[in-house]
Amino acid sequence: MARLWGVSFETITMDILTGKVALVTGASLGIGRAIAEAFAKAGVDVAVNYFQHQAEADEACGCIRRSGRRALAVQADVSKSAEVSRLVKTVAEGLETHPESPAVTALSSFGGPSDRIEE
Repeated sequence: MARLWGVSFETITMDILTGKVALVTGASLGIGRAIAEAFAKAGVDVAVNYFQHQAEADEACGCIRRSGRRALAVQADVSKSAEVSRLVKTVAEGLETHPESPAVTALSSFGGPSDRIEE
């Protein structure tokens, strides 16, 4: 394991991320799900965004909760700005954080249904 000044990177990461909220798009499957689960293992509460795969998103949330973190599945098409706004508001309310707080970390796994955001 890599170390910095005698402290493992894993310990540093845990200290930095514990108690934060991550919003991971495309988190119901594949790389997005792996990212969401890795955040949970690092002490982060996770909002699992999905577009079409609700059952898989719910399954991902169950895995996150079993690791001791809070999880929330939220359907939204991230190519539409109005849905992104609703997504962030829903996450802030559902995981009890302020939407503009630095505690909310927004991530995208591979963009979602479109690389273009519609107004």
